[in-house]
Amino acid sequence: MKKIAVITVALALTACGSNPIGGASALSGVASAAGVPGVPGAGASKSVNAGPLVSQLNDVLFNLRSSQAHIFNAYGLKKEAAQAEADAGEYKKGNSIDAEVLNRTSKASDEATALIEKGSKLTAVGKKEIAAALPLYGTALTRSAGLATELAGAAQTISTNPMSVVGGPFSAVDLITIFTKSPDLLQKIVTQGHTFLTYADKNKIDHANIPGFEDAKNIK
Repeated sequence: MKKIAVITVALALTACGSNPIGGASALSGVASAAGVPGVPGAGASKSVNAGPLVSQLNDVLFNLRSSQAHIFNAYGLKKEAAQAEADAGEYKKGNSIDAEVLNRTSKASDEATALIEKGSKLTAVGKKEIAAALPLYGTALTRSAGLATELAGAAQTISTNPMSVVGGPFSAVDLITIFTKSPDLLQKIVTQGHTFLTYADKNKIDHANIPGFEDAKNIK
């Protein structure tokens, strides 16, 4: 697994891009494909302090992956739950990036939603697992606020100028890959949160005092 150290540097972030696999030609291709509305000033003259973004993203995904472990346990899917717990442990480190772990998290998000959309009746143990998943999911929602735009803008800046990454052993290609893939997953967290809440209501699982679900409640 490739590690990205979290280094505090007092420089501005900006933020969107594509998913190169390597080389200068891939980076130039990302730059031409970039373009995110509402992200001012993205360009080669900016610097990207990636450490705090990586740390925040890992915090979001730690909570999401932990909630997925509970969801899978609610349906007796022990293997899937164990993988979710293992991936959550990687995210908890706060300073590592791994595209395979991110891909598993995104796939598991779809799988968990598919299980919930079936509307199967929960056992008593299942209800406890879903109740345990809700606060973690809410924290993921709270911590993800505004992050997709920042990641997208950072990817655009780095793809325009790979040297914009400041301080430490950062890989521009790795950052672009992760920062480009993550916004779609962050949006899933919100849209699928509505499905989660609906299912909790159906099973009479209280979520009234859990922060983070405000945006998800408004999705129809």
